[in-house]
Amino acid sequence: KIVIPKTHYTGKNLWLIKRINLNRGREIKVMSNLDEIIQEADQIKNKENVKYIIIQKYIERPLLYCGRKFDIRIWVLFTKLIKSVKFEAYVFKEGHLKASSEIFDINSLDLFIHLTNYSVQKNNKNFSKIEIGNEISFNDFQNELNKKASNINFRKDIFTKIVKIIEITASAAKNKIFGFDPNNCFEIFGYDFILDANYKP
Repeated sequence: KIVIPKTHYTGKNLWLIKRINLNRGREIKVMSNLDEIIQEADQIKNKENVKYIIIQKYIERPLLYCGRKFDIRIWVLFTKLIKSVKFEAYVFKEGHLKASSEIFDINSLDLFIHLTNYSVQKNNKNFSKIEIGNEISFNDFQNELNKKASNINFRKDIFTKIVKIIEITASAAKNKIFGFDPNNCFEIFGYDFILDANYKP
């Protein structure tokens, strides 16, 4: 039985739909009507003979930073050496939050509210007005958590869960990551995480 977390549904039933081979927030849509989602999926598939499409449940109650939606960017280095029988992953201890330029409003479909990546936000009139590049350090995020008296320690309570998710996904994708040349190579990936209102990544 699949149980959708309560933070994913507040009555709006929003979904994200996008192609798998695009980046920087291009062509992502936020939708709630099933007929429109099916129509959009058909249009994407017919546009350039796209085989796969991502339709992802939107987290309708995300944790907010000063009233704005954000995601957490974590960098991970994967290595595979010729003398090693396994590949290794190194998670960078520092990363940053990428915040929206607009106050969160679940009733709006404005992409400046919902898509937090730099390539989208740099086109907003409020970009960099609060933080340079809309980026927040982990220390500044912890200071905000402290103001809320949440008793949440980012590195202890959240970052450790993020590392576990990275471990699971790395294990699942290891044959794809180094399938082309398994020896003496490395890749750096940027992982993006969203926290729900219950501080769960």
